[in-house]
Amino acid sequence: MQAPQDIHTRVIRGTKSARLAARLGLNSIRGRNLHISGLFSAGLLIAALVAHAHVGTTAATTSVNLAARHGVNALIRDLSNDIWLAQNNLQRYMLQPEEPLRLATLSLMEHIRVDIENIPRKKWDSQTPAALDNIRTLSTALNRLHGQMNQLMLIRTKPNQLYPAIPIISAGLVPAH
Repeated sequence: MQAPQDIHTRVIRGTKSARLAARLGLNSIRGRNLHISGLFSAGLLIAALVAHAHVGTTAATTSVNLAARHGVNALIRDLSNDIWLAQNNLQRYMLQPEEPLRLATLSLMEHIRVDIENIPRKKWDSQTPAALDNIRTLSTALNRLHGQMNQLMLIRTKPNQLYPAIPIISAGLVPAH
């Protein structure tokens, strides 16, 4: 007589799912562990591929942003140098008003204005709204400064620009000789 365990084994082996399990090797502990470790390895491989793709896109974005950031830093250094030169030219002009100094100062201010207009064209700054607000504020301040420098240079060469009433007062109140 056969043991009850053998009868049970024969009954399970007779079903389609049991035959499929036997073919796939799931009817033994070793086979089940092999399949589980294979699925785990496949899951790790998929996770590694997704992580690799994410790291690749992040690295590409970082390198693009880094190049744009270097461009913006170079532009800001250029702006800083131009502002310093314009300040020095204005001081020299105020001491000794000469036309070449006035033209050099005005050309530097125009160059500064062009540089500020070029900043928003950089991809790195256009992605941050706070940077765009700072650029607009800087542009407005430098436009005001440009106008004030023009007015100051006019006053230096024509003092009656400072007090426009001087010619009226001198013509009306000073006695004729």
